[in-house]
Amino acid sequence: MADLAQILAMPVVSFFAVVLAGLVSSKVGMFLIDKVVRKLTEKTKTTLDDRLLEALSGPIQLGIVAISVYVALRVTEGVSAYTEYVNKAGYIALVFFVTWMLSRTVGAFIGWYADKMEEREGGKAFLSKQILPFSSKAISILIFLAGIIVMLSYLGVEIAPLIGSLGIAGLAVALALQETLSNFFAGLYFLFDKPLRVGDFITLSEAQGATQLEGVVAEIGWRNTKLRMLNGSLILIPNAKLAQSTFTNRSLEGEEFADSVDVGVSYSSDPEKVLRILKAAAAKTIEGSPDAVKREPIVQIADFKDFSISFKVIFFAKSYKTRGQVRNALMFSVFKALKDNGIEIPLPTRVIINRPA
Repeated sequence: MADLAQILAMPVVSFFAVVLAGLVSSKVGMFLIDKVVRKLTEKTKTTLDDRLLEALSGPIQLGIVAISVYVALRVTEGVSAYTEYVNKAGYIALVFFVTWMLSRTVGAFIGWYADKMEEREGGKAFLSKQILPFSSKAISILIFLAGIIVMLSYLGVEIAPLIGSLGIAGLAVALALQETLSNFFAGLYFLFDKPLRVGDFITLSEAQGATQLEGVVAEIGWRNTKLRMLNGSLILIPNAKLAQSTFTNRSLEGEEFADSVDVGVSYSSDPEKVLRILKAAAAKTIEGSPDAVKREPIVQIADFKDFSISFKVIFFAKSYKTRGQVRNALMFSVFKALKDNGIEIPLPTRVIINRPA
């Protein structure tokens, strides 16, 4: 027994005994967390506590081992000459673990919030798919940078010049990535103001209205917005350019999609007769089309063109996806009705009158 006591009194043996006790404590702690705490969190309605438990389990286990090592170094004989270094190492380890746990906590909370947004938006949330994961990484980097600054300050390193250098470097990076950042913040604008969302059908007017693009928003990324055209092609539009453009979000108008067909007839035609023919043809098409909203069509004189009287037939489809079928059927019906009633659809013509001098 005396020999055993002498062996246990040896510095190396006592050091490893304390470390071993710490390892056993960490295993026991993780066992209790897995068997008791985890079962309690599974009974709650929210998944936030499960995420926090999953995120902090690793740091907690490693933290218990680190504490045991620190305590072992403090109680071991012969280490008193290095107490200052041990204390510094312990402080740095403490800052590291606090930083690590704070970063994991923020990541767990953002991940939980992303799942909630994904569920609420039906899998179409730009916030949950793009911004929140990026924000989680950015916040983690900032937390670790703050931890490094605290460590360096404790070690006596002058951090003011370092912060100044980081500020200048950040300014240079911001200038170099000006276009990328403008696209990123335009994506944030789409996120919070929600002028468009994934699945919306939009009509985009290009420069001075010269070209129009129509399609479904397939994805809103941190740099580009993907627009699926009606012919199936995919167009990538920079977020900043899209934010500065004029576009119409048809999906915000409701489930019903309004569209129109322009019809031009000869000036020799009777406008009232043409109105009756167009209304009858449109009503017949709407009644027989399963994709059309059963609503009375709107027919009106739209304009007096150079060679024709322009009429506009307004109808309503059940969605933007079905408006093409209704429009196609309506144009066939209108053309046949005008032809059967002898109404001329004139070609572009120009009359030149040559007067004597």
